[in-house]
Amino acid sequence: NLLKHFNNISVRERQGENILKQQLGLFGEVVLDPVFLLNKENWMALAGKKRKVKDKYILIYSFGSKNIQNTAEKIAKEYNLKIVNVSFAFKEIFNKKYKTLLSVGPEEFVNLFMHAEYVVTNSFHGTSFSILFNKQFYTELLGNNSDVNSRLINILELFKLQDRFIKEGEDIDLSRSIDYEKINPILERERIKSLEYIQRVLNEQN
Repeated sequence: NLLKHFNNISVRERQGENILKQQLGLFGEVVLDPVFLLNKENWMALAGKKRKVKDKYILIYSFGSKNIQNTAEKIAKEYNLKIVNVSFAFKEIFNKKYKTLLSVGPEEFVNLFMHAEYVVTNSFHGTSFSILFNKQFYTELLGNNSDVNSRLINILELFKLQDRFIKEGEDIDLSRSIDYEKINPILERERIKSLEYIQRVLNEQN
């Protein structure tokens, strides 16, 4: 009932738009997650100039996943990369094969994505920063009942990157790389659309 009093409602994924329409009879504008409203250069300015990790590395940012570990190890072996792990899953902290970083602040977090050669993640924002920084990456869906999956599915469908999903037991084809010359124009188009929506809503209030 309270949502009916809003002049404008925006959502981050098509699933949210469908919920509003089908269950509440309301219209929602689908826009990008706010992390995409800044471009790569904006984020680079916030990340600092000095690399946090000197070696070439593959970055793991996950909420605990043996499949992600196995995928990272395969990629690291193929390209001779160090494995850097940013994780809150305690069982991963003591893996001596990885350089595990704890208590990573915003600047360090962005810096790690900016300088990574590869990223393996099951996080929406891990996926988002990989796209922003034009990284080669793989994304794993969380458990079947996870509410986060709709965001992951939506963002990879938007950028036509469904082939970057990984599933346990499936081999990955390392010969296939992401062509960001096709991805970046989609990102710029959607960023402009989202910023124009915000401006339009603000203008309506004046």
